[in-house]
Amino acid sequence: RRVHGIHVFNDSFKNTMYHRLCSCLKSKVVNHRNKRLFSNSLQCIGINSQLTSLNSSFNKYKTPKRFLYNSSLVTLSLSGFTHVTRCLNTNHQHRQIVLPIAKMTADDDVPMLSKVVEVHNDIVKSPSDTRNYRGLVLRNGLKVLLINDDSCDKAAASMDVHVGSLCDPEDLFGLAHFCEHMLFLGTEKYPNEHEYREFLNKNAGSSNAYTGAEHTNYYFDVGWEHLAGALDRFSQFFIAPLFNADAKDREIQAVNSENQQNLNNDAWRIHLVEKFTAREGHAYRKFTTGNLETLGSIPKSKGIDVRDELLKFHDRFYGANLMCLTVLGRQSLDELTESIVEKFSTIRRTAESVPDFGDHPYGPDQLRKRADIVPIKDVRSLSFIWPTSNYKTFYKQAPGHYLAHLIGHEGPGSLLSLLKDKGWCNELSGSHAERISNCWLFNVSVDLTEEGLEKIPEIGDYVFQYLEMLRREGPKEWIFNEIKLLDATKFRFKDKDPPIKYVSHLSSYLHDFAMKEILSNYYLLGDFQPNLVDEILSQTTADRVRLGVVSKSFDGKTQFKEKWYGTDYSLNDIPDELISRWKRQTTPSDELHLPTPNLFIAEDFTVLGCKAEKPVIPRVLFDDPLSRVWYKQDDTFLLPKASLKFEFYSPVAFSSPLNVNLLNMFELLINDSFQEYSYNAHLAGLSYSLSRTTYGFQLSVGGYNEKQSAFLSEILGEIENFKPSKERFDILLEEYGRCLENFLAEQPYNHAMFYTSLALMDKCYSKDQLQQALPSTTIENLIQFHSQLISKYHVESLYFGNLNEEHAADINRLITDRFSNNEPLELARKERVREIIIHPGESLLLQVEHSVHPNNCIEIYYQTGMQSVESNCLLELLGQVIGEQCFDELRTKKQLGYVVFGGLRRSNSVQGFRILVQSAKDLDTVEEAIDEYISNMHPFLENLSNFDEHVDALIVKRLEKPKRMREESAKLYSEIQCQHYQFNRDEVEVEFLRKVTKQQLIDFFMEYVGGPNARKLTTHIISSKLKDNGSVNSSNSRYSLTIGNSDADIAKFKESRNYHDLIGSHKILG
Repeated sequence: RRVHGIHVFNDSFKNTMYHRLCSCLKSKVVNHRNKRLFSNSLQCIGINSQLTSLNSSFNKYKTPKRFLYNSSLVTLSLSGFTHVTRCLNTNHQHRQIVLPIAKMTADDDVPMLSKVVEVHNDIVKSPSDTRNYRGLVLRNGLKVLLINDDSCDKAAASMDVHVGSLCDPEDLFGLAHFCEHMLFLGTEKYPNEHEYREFLNKNAGSSNAYTGAEHTNYYFDVGWEHLAGALDRFSQFFIAPLFNADAKDREIQAVNSENQQNLNNDAWRIHLVEKFTAREGHAYRKFTTGNLETLGSIPKSKGIDVRDELLKFHDRFYGANLMCLTVLGRQSLDELTESIVEKFSTIRRTAESVPDFGDHPYGPDQLRKRADIVPIKDVRSLSFIWPTSNYKTFYKQAPGHYLAHLIGHEGPGSLLSLLKDKGWCNELSGSHAERISNCWLFNVSVDLTEEGLEKIPEIGDYVFQYLEMLRREGPKEWIFNEIKLLDATKFRFKDKDPPIKYVSHLSSYLHDFAMKEILSNYYLLGDFQPNLVDEILSQTTADRVRLGVVSKSFDGKTQFKEKWYGTDYSLNDIPDELISRWKRQTTPSDELHLPTPNLFIAEDFTVLGCKAEKPVIPRVLFDDPLSRVWYKQDDTFLLPKASLKFEFYSPVAFSSPLNVNLLNMFELLINDSFQEYSYNAHLAGLSYSLSRTTYGFQLSVGGYNEKQSAFLSEILGEIENFKPSKERFDILLEEYGRCLENFLAEQPYNHAMFYTSLALMDKCYSKDQLQQALPSTTIENLIQFHSQLISKYHVESLYFGNLNEEHAADINRLITDRFSNNEPLELARKERVREIIIHPGESLLLQVEHSVHPNNCIEIYYQTGMQSVESNCLLELLGQVIGEQCFDELRTKKQLGYVVFGGLRRSNSVQGFRILVQSAKDLDTVEEAIDEYISNMHPFLENLSNFDEHVDALIVKRLEKPKRMREESAKLYSEIQCQHYQFNRDEVEVEFLRKVTKQQLIDFFMEYVGGPNARKLTTHIISSKLKDNGSVNSSNSRYSLTIGNSDADIAKFKESRNYHDLIGSHKILG
């Protein structure tokens, strides 16, 4: 077999290698002295290196120091050289690479790289991807993907362990999740339980983890220079964790707090009912999060030591052969290889293989069932669910993707269009996905209207008619090829993912895909196999369906209560007559047909710009009374894409609660009416969004630039010629009203942030105020409002991407020609939302009751005033230095709650520091703990020895470059929206940071947060679900003024206050 590389080792390894090479060639055995024959053998097998150089390296190194191989080498078994395979690079270039080998270990007389049994250099990547990749498999079984990114600001790594909560023992639900929590809290090498987080925090990093059904995923990012230190700490999680006994109860409480915040989350509740109605005895039925009962009282009553079981669990499942690691850094692949082999090759193997959970959790007895579920929020949905065979190995043929593409289509002739015309639904989606191993489900999900809830049999008629139409039509190769082309184009021009997100999902992919296809797996489809589509269709029949219906209308009418979250539900057989009716749906409606070919698919991918040494900032290209256009041609990403953003400012937009409702209805109806037309554009990589803002509405168009202008023209036509139908208006108004009502069921921390904003901002309305204006929210008022909205306005825009000035002029003409008869709004009349001034030493209290979740919440906001370079830097530095301390003190040590945050609040050019805690404890206790924490921060800052490290970490964060075009576009446009226009803000503020002193930070902290002049607003969200509801005596001496708890109280308070003056704030900050 032809080989393009060779390893250079000590004499014994050289001799072994000679024998193996000659065996491959069926040649006679050669020895080290027969260099001529050996040289001939090397030439026969295609070694392109210089033999003189190669021979000299034999003689030079008695101890191996170099590893010679070619980039086209794919897999090499170093354990005896039992096989050598190769795959040419796509460009067929044979490059010699010299890779340094780590030094021999003290307890091992073989080189470090003998701990590597496979090397993969043929990973298929996108042509636009500038990163370099290498795959490894270590002798201990660990699979590794290494990524070199010469331009990254942050490095990242992720370890995915192929074990999750389905492996929890029957009497210890939540053990896998508990293991994830405990793993962070110290190792033998780094026993300090805060070491890992503190190291990352002071080096611009962050970390997190999640426990899934079959995977537990750990990940972090860090300033790229500090990757080695982070990896050393990270690797010890999997080598020698401590699992300290004194942290056990604290982390069980943390798991319980996490579970408590999900108790009234409808997604979690519905999922648990779905799991609990699976086959008896199947692992899928397990309660996976864990709580005080499953990790506390139940094991205690059975004499089970939870820590002992944790150690057994970790010992059993946390082996290298069940792990996959992804590491991304600016370091070369050679350096990354050396680092990974050194740090992770000592992870032991386990005797376990990947857990197998047996047959499908939904067998024959679980089919033909209907579950009626009562939600917390007022939502209505219908799901048709079919268990299917396992199609995991057919990802290149994508039969489920093909069917989901058609069933979830939103264009003319689609199932969604028909059901919307009937007035029965607003949204519909199709999916074919693996819930757990051997559990594949095909799902059609329908968002129901009020009338749709009463029309479930009729909706089923059309679902089964559409499926029958697909069977009759048969799989179409042209549709598959269109999907294939769209996916390949996505891959060709794929945006960079942020490092921490990228490594996390790739580490989980390593378990399932060949190393060569780890990046391209779902993107580059293979041959069309219509028989696979037919197979799935044969399984989506009426006599195999499961129904899930979610509605408040079932309240008080259900049979069961789910054990862990208390969800009320019923489970009944679908009536035989309904099954028979659906079986008879053999003649599809004339309104249902396959989609037509997609005319939005781009063909011209010419890139107009070129790489710039120093990126330029946007400049004003057009400026007239109607509009101002900022323009920047992309000089970084060099993709055939563009981002267009338009903000339409109108003085009527937020002038009253009624106008806010009408603006929301305008947004809903425009998007609703444009859905059918825009869906093909969406599939072809064109995107748009229209959303209301405090000043009017924002229109964004993105994606491939070739057909953007035509697409934009259609959108502008919808806006200009807005003519809502009464039927759709009534349906969407009802949906909007439910959204307002459902705010009551949002998490307490969301309420805290909302009411803080309500108390601070002059133009902000409560949900009650908006609900009171609903009777006046009529279609007649909406038509009149639309006329006012576009009759007098000003548009400020950003054109960024693969556009030259000529293209930009054409786009601008679309705006000016379309609205040329409208009256322009003077720039000076573009009033900004203002925020109240909290005076030095003032402490305000706002208390609001909450009736859904069993948690209180407190947010304390310390206002620092208007934004400026100095204030921005000192505030961000304060967050950098004490933000992690806040988390460790209030959550990790004092266990006040699962949701704990300390950081910035920035809004309407005013800013401050805030601390937010969601807790089941009474608010007096929580607030006292926060006050104590703040009082301890002054001596902490005085004694801070690593101040410079925190400054450097913040500089790294501030100079981190956007990874995607849309991220840079959003960053640039944020300067336009706030009318600061400081596009070089990072460079300006970093210059300040380079000179800042610790004393400046201490003075800032004492002036605005920790001293007697602090300007405080405290918001209490008080749960009526708790026995001790946490109410605080408003006469408490810590408050100088209590605002009250009603809309009238808040309005009266704001009328009495002075505001930061932001009118005309369209000047660059100094």
